[in-house]
Amino acid sequence: FVAINGYGNNFYLDNINVIGDPSGQIGLLSPIINVYPNPSNGLFIIEHNLNNPVLEIFSIDGKLVFSDRLNALKNRINTQLPNGLYNLKLTDNENIMYSKLILE
Repeated sequence: FVAINGYGNNFYLDNINVIGDPSGQIGLLSPIINVYPNPSNGLFIIEHNLNNPVLEIFSIDGKLVFSDRLNALKNRINTQLPNGLYNLKLTDNENIMYSKLILE
């Protein structure tokens, strides 16, 4: 159980109360992926906190239609794929993240 008190610098992890800002000392970050705008016209942004992941985009029938390595935490992607529903997969050495993308 993790609770963060937004009114101070108190962080609670189970029964441990850490006072101050432990963000530079404790690795409690969960992998994240944000894709926007979604729906998109084919040009969209992917933000993540992974370590140089590979982006793979799959059509709804499971075919790989796009692949690229993301070297920045915020990436502008222009796929020029046909309209439809797509599955995004980001993979680094430790994580696999999935998201959906709608192209209109």
